[in-house]
Amino acid sequence: MGSNKNSHVVFNCRFSENLRYGQDAWEARDCLDMTETLDNELDYEMEGAGWGSRCIASAKSWYNHDTLYCELNFTCNDIFGCVSLRTKSYCILNKQYSEVEYKKLKKKLIEHMKRTGEWGEFPPIDISPFPYNDSLAQDYFPLTKEQVTAHG
Repeated sequence: MGSNKNSHVVFNCRFSENLRYGQDAWEARDCLDMTETLDNELDYEMEGAGWGSRCIASAKSWYNHDTLYCELNFTCNDIFGCVSLRTKSYCILNKQYSEVEYKKLKKKLIEHMKRTGEWGEFPPIDISPFPYNDSLAQDYFPLTKEQVTAHG
């Protein structure tokens, strides 16, 4: 840790301020749960992201602002549940909307996610397209065959 201010439970983080629970997060400001990020601000639950702000539960994304539950997006803003977009705005599940439509639908989605307890967290493991045996989880969290079967 070098040159971090007001940071808690951080590993290999540099030049960050008000960071909680970070690993390899450099220049993070007012962020929580960050892994392998660079120059992010006001972000939550981010992995492999850089030069973004006000993003939640997104991964492998760069130069984005106001993104929610996104992956592999570049230079986007105001997107929700999108994958592999470039220079787009006001998209939900990769579909383009007007700014007004986007804000209405985003509000409905967030309300639903809050009711179901999904809001603010990465998608649950039970909707993963990969079974335990085909993932890296077995390397980090080994289970017996009986335990895997019990989890479904």
